Amino acid sequence: MTDAFGQTVEITAAQPAQYKWRASKYVDSHLTAKQLVRMVNVSSLTNSQVFSINVDASNPTAARDIANAIADAFQAKILDIMAVSNVSIVSRATRPTEPAAPNKQLMVLVGLVAGVGLGLVIGVIRELTDRTIKTETFMTDELGLINLGTITGIGRLKERRVMLNEQGVSRIKQRI
Repeated sequence: MTDAFGQTVEITAAQPAQYKWRASKYVDSHLTAKQLVRMVNVSSLTNSQVFSINVDASNPTAARDIANAIADAFQAKILDIMAVSNVSIVSRATRPTEPAAPNKQLMVLVGLVAGVGLGLVIGVIRELTDRTIKTETFMTDELGLINLGTITGIGRLKERRVMLNEQGVSRIKQRI
C-alpha cells in the first residue's frame, strides 16, 4: 500500500497487549480482584484530561498505597496503551487524618429527625384509632346514646388504695 507521499507502507495487524504479572505489596491482605474493583473509583474531571483515583479501604495507609500504585502503574503503562508521552501525577495520595465515612454528626441528625418523625406518625395513628369516648356530650349528641353513669379516676386506683390503707390504719389507731 502507498501513502499520500507515494511511499510504500507495510501494514500489519495489531497484536493483543501482553501484560507481565508481578506480586503486589498486599499479597498477605487476601485482596481479590473483585474486592479491589469495589474499592477503587476512577473519575475524570469535566472538560479535562485529569482524573482522580479514590480508594475506600478500612486501613487508610493501604488506601493511600493502593491509589499511588495505580497511578504509578498507569503512568508506566500509558506509553504502551496510547501515544501520549507527557503523563504526570499532579498530586500523590496522602494518608487521610480522619475517616471519610461514616459522618457521625449526620447520622445522629438523621436518627433524631427519623425518631421525631416516627414518634409523630405513631402519635397520629394512635389518636386516629382511639375509640374511647372522651366527653359525655359526644356520646349523647353525636351517637344518640343515653348516659347511664360515669366512672372516674381509673388511672388513680393505686393512689386510692394507698389512701384507703392510710385511712384504715388511722381508724384502727383511733379504736385502740
